[in-house]
Amino acid sequence: MIETLPSGVKIAKLTDLEHIATNYDMLFFHGDGPISDLVEFIELLTRDNNKFSHIGMYTTPHLYPDQEDLFNNEIHNVINNGLILESTANTDLSGKSDGVPDLITNKYRIGVQLRHAQQVIQSYYDNSNTYVALARIKNNPWKNSANQTTLQQLSQIFLNTYHNRYYELNFLNLLASAFVQLRRYRDFANRLLYGSDKVKAQPLPDYQLDQKLDHDTVKKIVDNLEDPANAELLFCSELCAMIYKMIKLIPEGILPANVVPVDFLHFDLFVELIYIVPDNHLDRVKQQCS
Repeated sequence: MIETLPSGVKIAKLTDLEHIATNYDMLFFHGDGPISDLVEFIELLTRDNNKFSHIGMYTTPHLYPDQEDLFNNEIHNVINNGLILESTANTDLSGKSDGVPDLITNKYRIGVQLRHAQQVIQSYYDNSNTYVALARIKNNPWKNSANQTTLQQLSQIFLNTYHNRYYELNFLNLLASAFVQLRRYRDFANRLLYGSDKVKAQPLPDYQLDQKLDHDTVKKIVDNLEDPANAELLFCSELCAMIYKMIKLIPEGILPANVVPVDFLHFDLFVELIYIVPDNHLDRVKQQCS
């Protein structure tokens, strides 16, 4: 199922994704479009790794009990499929799309969306000279059955709250995520735009993943994962950092707006990276990784 190349790189076929991935694992994407090139250039200037320009969280329908009927209906029928929760643009201003709509609205959009993971990865490979890797979490909280009820509560309210947010296209905010020197200017602009009361989030309540939480506590957690002004528009790594903060994989003190995709590789969260490849791209990726 997982093949290790002589170079040490691990590869798995796309059709095996659901067998090796678990809720909250991360999918890393290397693209070749203008936004991807910009992100990777910024990462090259500010980090020691610029292999990936986009990330999304691997998930399954079981994490969102309120959407069970939607996932089971004849249009989607994805109840047994892997999904990806991401902030991205699957359409452009001309209306051209990548062919994989958001499952909740059944539309193409620019922002937070929940999509069919295998279809997204296949489309990504087919439309560019790229690659995708799965990062499996070391101590995945979903694998502890005592946590699962609370994780479903948190994840469902998170989806309900942030699914309607648009992708972060503010150039200053994107640069400030990587360049420390620009963050005070971002914060100043946010004060002008949104007001000083929305520049800083409230502290998270004390909670454990193995305890059942009331709705008000869950909502307070979800609403304060990011400074409200920054949460109006969400970059891909910002969205994922909010989720990882919510499920206690990264410290509460990390501001999600300051996280870029490759930062996740420095958090010491993952067991391994496995390149996920469709059959029609296996030869190319193996040659590139050898």
